[in-house]
Amino acid sequence: MYHSMTIGEKHTFRDFGLIPVSRPVVNPPQPNYSFLEVPGANGSLDISEAVCGNITYADRTGSFEFYVKNGRNWVDVYAEIMAYLHGKRLTVTLDDDPAYFYVGRISVNQWKSDKNNSFLTLDYQLEPFKYEVTDITSVPWEVNCAADGLGWQMAGAMIDTPTMCTLSPGGAMPYVPVFWVSEITELFTAEVNGKIYTLSEGKNRIPEIQVSKTSVEIYLSGSAQIDVYTRWGWL
Repeated sequence: MYHSMTIGEKHTFRDFGLIPVSRPVVNPPQPNYSFLEVPGANGSLDISEAVCGNITYADRTGSFEFYVKNGRNWVDVYAEIMAYLHGKRLTVTLDDDPAYFYVGRISVNQWKSDKNNSFLTLDYQLEPFKYEVTDITSVPWEVNCAADGLGWQMAGAMIDTPTMCTLSPGGAMPYVPVFWVSEITELFTAEVNGKIYTLSEGKNRIPEIQVSKTSVEIYLSGSAQIDVYTRWGWL
């Protein structure tokens, strides 16, 4: 059994007959460092976390190299792969790490052949964090592509008396929760650190409510059905 991967809904070996030249891995993201040179001082001032209080990361970039299984027509395989994934935003799930997936752009770099085999190189540019595979396979709001609707966790409740909701950190990625609100029968608000936000029907995403290193307590008031969606990212 070859250790390969699934891109979108297609397995590279079972669907395309691609055999990895080496065991596939996704390169780690490079931390975004920022140093300020101070005249007259020794060394430099590290301001990498000054803006948002956390280190940020660049996209994961790299490539996967495969050769085409004998018996497959390389012209047909090439056409199938180009049509399915070239330049598209898709998920990538490694056979060796099936509990997580990556999201980003995949493209065909080059195709080459020798007298025995045909080789294919796929380039990737993926988001810095990988996401946990969850039972939720879609979200109620519109997304740019199917990949962006995956990896969410949801907790819901009907609120008709003042209620405290606590959101905890998860993974390595700071996240902004999505509040999906319906059946509002009384002004519905969320209070965080003394600041009150009015929630409306449908999707509510408030950038100021970010969960990073510590838990965030949210005081909900009014009457409505609320579903809280969170998406944890891991390095």
